[in-house]
Amino acid sequence: MGKAINFNLGCVIVLGILAAAIACGLATGGFDMVRGVFQSLAPQPPTSQIASTQTIFQGIRSLGQLVTVKVEVAKAGIDVVTHYGIANVCRVGASHVAQGTIEAGIDLGAVTAEDIVFDEASSTYTIRLPAARLTGCYLDPIATQQYRSFGTSPVCWIDSDEMRRLASYVAINEFRDDALEGGILLDAQRQADVVITSFVRALTSKEVKIEFQTGQNELPVSCQPEPPGLWYFEESSGLWRKR
Repeated sequence: MGKAINFNLGCVIVLGILAAAIACGLATGGFDMVRGVFQSLAPQPPTSQIASTQTIFQGIRSLGQLVTVKVEVAKAGIDVVTHYGIANVCRVGASHVAQGTIEAGIDLGAVTAEDIVFDEASSTYTIRLPAARLTGCYLDPIATQQYRSFGTSPVCWIDSDEMRRLASYVAINEFRDDALEGGILLDAQRQADVVITSFVRALTSKEVKIEFQTGQNELPVSCQPEPPGLWYFEESSGLWRKR
């Protein structure tokens, strides 16, 4: 009985304070005071969720361009055949071996705050990442070597440096296409899924679902080089010609 009396007395005191505050506010025109009293008693939105989302967003953005897959590639039998001279009388060529690296990953700098969604019902973060893209195509200049030449004569000589530059152009394009056909972008997305999922779980202890946007990304400059000098490739004959 004593506890009930104390509880009722406490309620009366609280209600009395509220009534006094309202009366004072109305009497003095202080509606802001009254509003402040009720706002202080109203349930406040949780701040931990907002902080977590911002932390995830900033953390992912800080990773920048995430390179998740590097493929070492090598190839022999890269043949370059050229036609030059008066009436294109000279037809010389060379075979090369080349070695390089193709990289793929995710541009995390393109992630926006809207790409991170938290579902309270399942306690799961869904994060939409950009589609994987090639991030770099590189050749080892020392490993790109000529090992055979053909068609040379005292009149039709071969410029080994130009041949090597043409072979490097061919090698980059072939390595890039081989990597794309081999599924390097899918591998990059799988690896990014593992990395980002682990990162977000460590921050939040929540479940994480990774989705990837669709569409093709532009190739970096290193993966779409220009033919060297004035040379161009003639598809019909399979020969390199000079403008």
